[in-house]
Amino acid sequence: MKKEIEVNGKKIKPVDLTAKLLFPFWSPDKGEKDFTVLDILIEGNENGKKTSHHYFVFDEYDPGEDNSSMARTTGFTAVLLQDICWIITTIEKEFAHRNSSVKMKIVLIILFPISRIKV
Repeated sequence: MKKEIEVNGKKIKPVDLTAKLLFPFWSPDKGEKDFTVLDILIEGNENGKKTSHHYFVFDEYDPGEDNSSMARTTGFTAVLLQDICWIITTIEKEFAHRNSSVKMKIVLIILFPISRIKV
C-alpha cells in the first residue's frame, strides 16, 4: 500500500513503517552464514490428466566466493532477468519489421540455456 495513513497524528506509508521495523532483522551480521530452502509443489491438469511438478532448492553461503545464499538465489536471478528483459527489448526493436514468430524463436533460443543453470 503506497497511500499514506495517519498514525498518532503523523502521516506515514505502511511500507515505510514495515521497512523501518523489519530491515534490522533482515540484515545479516558481518560473517553470518545463511541458507535458503525453496520447496514448490504445483498440481493441476495437463492435457486432460492430473499432474504435479515438485521443485526443491537448498542453497547455502559460499565461503569460497564469499556470497550469501540470498544473493545467489535472489539477487543474481533478478539481475539476470533484468539483462534478459533488456536483450529481448533490444531484439524486438531491431527486428520490429519481422513477424512475431521470428521474435519468439529468438527469445526461446536466448532463454533455453537458462533453464539448465543449476544453483
